[in-house]
Amino acid sequence: MRIVVVAAVAVWSAGVASLLAIGYIETTALSQPSVADEVYRNPHHLKSVVRFLTDRQERIHSIAFLMFWVSWALFAVLFFSLKRLQNRAEKRRLERLLAKEEK
Repeated sequence: MRIVVVAAVAVWSAGVASLLAIGYIETTALSQPSVADEVYRNPHHLKSVVRFLTDRQERIHSIAFLMFWVSWALFAVLFFSLKRLQNRAEKRRLERLLAKEEK
């Protein structure tokens, strides 16, 4: 169970880091031009306006966005796996207690 907990914490941390990266890029983009030029050429719809990102911002944003959703899905799987393992361990503990009382 400890391995699942450590994996869940690691996946959750990666999700938070990617969410922070997305937030930083989108907040920065609000002060960037709304018309494409040589540097800012990747359009994004943010806060009801279109803003343009640099190629580097676009690359980081797309990777962080994918990483956020993948980490969310993995965390959900790990969380439900952990709950199932905990329920199974509790059931075994109760069975052992009942077996001792019968003797």
